[in-house]
Amino acid sequence: GDGSGCQDPVCELRLGNYTRYNPTTIECVADNRKSTRISKVFHVDVYYPPKLVPDVQTFIGSNNIDVFLQCASVSNPPAPVIWLDDNKQKIDNSDRYNVKIMHNSSTLSFSIHPQEQSPVVFYCQSNNTVGLDEKLINISDFIQLDTIIIRETTTITPSTSIIDYDKFSLKKQKTCNINSFLLLIF
Repeated sequence: GDGSGCQDPVCELRLGNYTRYNPTTIECVADNRKSTRISKVFHVDVYYPPKLVPDVQTFIGSNNIDVFLQCASVSNPPAPVIWLDDNKQKIDNSDRYNVKIMHNSSTLSFSIHPQEQSPVVFYCQSNNTVGLDEKLINISDFIQLDTIIIRETTTITPSTSIIDYDKFSLKKQKTCNINSFLLLIF
């Protein structure tokens, strides 16, 4: 029979194009309407490759930018997420990077400081027996690395003035002499 209303002593159910979105439990019921029904439950386990979903969060502080990169992996069998640098070398916990693994996701966090050259390209990668997924994350798409907001207090005379620098360059260093006081802009 076709498996939906089989009258044969042996019935077969063929599941074509079965995906992860279909039910994972199927019950086969034998009922001759004369005695107790019997049934058998089958669990369907559909394997599929990882699909990564990245997320980027940044927090601008007075001296740095904190960056949180997260990648979640949806796959069966479950697949861990690893982080790679721009040279495709694995990133582990270190003085510079913090890697946290939670179920099928991972967060890479680090700080960018004005005086340091910081990498801008990272990859998150997930691999299981069915396949692999990899996402490139370029943090310069989310933050402008050559600017940071900083407030600096400078004493010019007995009174104090607040000077706001909206663009504080991380790449250039200049020294200016303005009305007999020295101002360093990084």
